Amino acid sequence: MIGATSSKVTEKKQEALGVLEALEQAPVDLRLLEASQIAWAVSGLKDHQCQHVASLARSISDKWHTLATKALDKANAVLSQSCEVSPSGFTP
Repeated sequence: MIGATSSKVTEKKQEALGVLEALEQAPVDLRLLEASQIAWAVSGLKDHQCQHVASLARSISDKWHTLATKALDKANAVLSQSCEVSPSGFTP
């Protein structure tokens, strides 16, 4: 029975790696990350006991963090261009 359990664990690791590899290649944007909350699920795998799973999860998480940061920076730049700041506050 130990061999069967070990086989199932290996199968689950391979399945996790397959999903992570697909996510690494999938086109994502900020809306998708927020709506699906997949980033939180992937982030939870960064401390996985399998180093390959953990490494891939960290890589994907870093990539998505960079994507989100760039999107938010771009949004802030657009907002700052469309609003002027006066001593009394914002004026359109």
